Amino acid sequence: QPGAALASWKEVAARWPHDATAFFESGQLLLTLGRPAEAEAQFRRALEVHPAHARAHEALGLLLAGAGQPAGAVRHLRAAVRLDPTRTTAAQELARLADGAR
Repeated sequence: QPGAALASWKEVAARWPHDATAFFESGQLLLTLGRPAEAEAQFRRALEVHPAHARAHEALGLLLAGAGQPAGAVRHLRAAVRLDPTRTTAAQELARLADGAR
């Protein structure tokens, strides 16, 4: 039930507005629900709260890449890999974007 889970995470975010995980998880669920613009806003909010949230950088980078915004995608994907070198999906997407730029 992504809708119910989303409501729960939004409640957490309302109670603890400095909890980046609540915004990140809300973003993930919004993607699942096919609401990318709202997901992007949640990922950006997670990064406002916690600029070193590697998973939020990765998710936002992947979303931007899919939306045809390579410059923003590269910036966030690089941040994800710099903050957490185990973010292999971010590294793979960076390589794909680099190949497409050639």
